[in-house]
Amino acid sequence: MKQRLLLTIIVLLAIALKSQAGIVITEQVVDLQQQNIKIVGENADNNFRYTINNYEWADRGPQFQLVIDPIDNTKSAQFTSSDLTDQNYWEPLFRRITKEMTGQEMEAQHNIKKLFVKNVALLNNQFFDYEDNGYIQIESSGDFTIPDGCFSEDTHLKTFVCNVAGTLTLGSNVVSIYPGFTVKVYTAQSADAWKLYMVNNGADFIVDDGQVVYDRKIIGIAVQTTVNKDNKTTPLPNESGSIGYIEKSPTTFLINSFTATTAEDVTELFMDYRVYPAIQGSQLPNWKQVYATNKGKGVWEFSGPAIDILSGLQSNTRYCLEFSFSTNPISDKEGRAHYPTDGKTMSVTFTTSSGGGGIRGDLNGDGVIDMSDVMFLVNRILNGKFPDEK
Repeated sequence: MKQRLLLTIIVLLAIALKSQAGIVITEQVVDLQQQNIKIVGENADNNFRYTINNYEWADRGPQFQLVIDPIDNTKSAQFTSSDLTDQNYWEPLFRRITKEMTGQEMEAQHNIKKLFVKNVALLNNQFFDYEDNGYIQIESSGDFTIPDGCFSEDTHLKTFVCNVAGTLTLGSNVVSIYPGFTVKVYTAQSADAWKLYMVNNGADFIVDDGQVVYDRKIIGIAVQTTVNKDNKTTPLPNESGSIGYIEKSPTTFLINSFTATTAEDVTELFMDYRVYPAIQGSQLPNWKQVYATNKGKGVWEFSGPAIDILSGLQSNTRYCLEFSFSTNPISDKEGRAHYPTDGKTMSVTFTTSSGGGGIRGDLNGDGVIDMSDVMFLVNRILNGKFPDEK
């Protein structure tokens, strides 16, 4: 009977503890005389631990840092939305502690100056309003994602150390685009991810890749095309073979421009391309080339004139557009870089329409025959030239 009762009590206690699961404070030290403040909270279910402590005690008061790491390094660790509302999450806890110390509540987000995250997955916007934080260090032994908006309003950031051994994925608006901070990276993939983010978002921070050993020079390519009336900018995958099929027969197919980013300076960057009937294969060596202009800071741009892919093609025929990108290096010892990296090509297939490649009634080349073509012809007659002629 006693054993049964004891077992029942143990089960009920376990259920009660489970219902109370969340962040538990495992250490709390507030010693103003010794200038030592340290708070440790743990969430066993989510396998994370946080530590807030002062790394310095300046004339203006204690300078705090926040360290986040797994309780068990052999298991995954992550935050969930319920952690943010837990009474022992560091924000409400910091307010309680500071009120006990000074008589007024202070916010952790305005007092934490350094942040360290190691192998713990973060949430969207988790640190977006930590505007006074000057140092961030992310460490991961595997893949890691910096989620959307995570540090977007940190305007005092000076150094962002990003030591990710696996694949780094950057969400949207992850950092402020304002200049004045440096991102330090240790792998080529991380450097590529940050440089591409910088180009795509118009940011002006510095990527310090002095510790990176590169095995390729082209980071990424984005191509701006017009298919019928659809204007689109598409980042190209770093993979060879077929990357797409245009289902609707295009009456307009233009490559208007492309932008490339490189991991280091090269003397030139160009695209090789050819178009051939898919049924015949690629026996014909009818390659053409277009060269990009060096815009500085590893950015290259081809801005036209637009390449008319449909020019001279037969109607009702399936074609293959095959292309790749290459560089010429500063010196021969570095070798030529390719995109795709394996030195092969990527391709897109399409079938021309019954009307051929843009030819009859579509005077302005927008893929549709309508009143705009009439106005195009009227302007041609009145002005003695087409509007795009010089």
